[in-house]
Amino acid sequence: MDTSRRVILIVIIFAGFASIPSGSAQTPPQLSLTLVGPNDGHYVAPAGETIELKMQILSTARSDIYLLRGDAYLDPNLSGNWELVHSEALGNFQLTYLQSALWTFDFTMPAQIYAENVTSGVPRVNLLVKITYQAPNG
Repeated sequence: MDTSRRVILIVIIFAGFASIPSGSAQTPPQLSLTLVGPNDGHYVAPAGETIELKMQILSTARSDIYLLRGDAYLDPNLSGNWELVHSEALGNFQLTYLQSALWTFDFTMPAQIYAENVTSGVPRVNLLVKITYQAPNG
């Protein structure tokens, strides 16, 4: 198949990293990340093309949290070596309990990419999204 015609289904793996002041006995806040897309949160991206991704970041923490940074990683060769494909500061955006934010960014699918065909037709890749956040001492 010509790689310029190949389409890839993007699936999100989420990793949240708390940046909590030392000496805090507080339980780290929790975030829930959901891909917001046209088809139940799934995006299909042609190889070598740029698409817009939208992530809903929901706080399930009982205290306020501040979103510091968003990073997205891709393993284009399915070798276990994740490459940073997008990074941006999130401006210390404040979230309270059950409040969410929408993070939108452009993502370019590499032209040369391997993908597992686990969807009976459309190959799938995993995109690792890391959100760094801070919880102030209460």
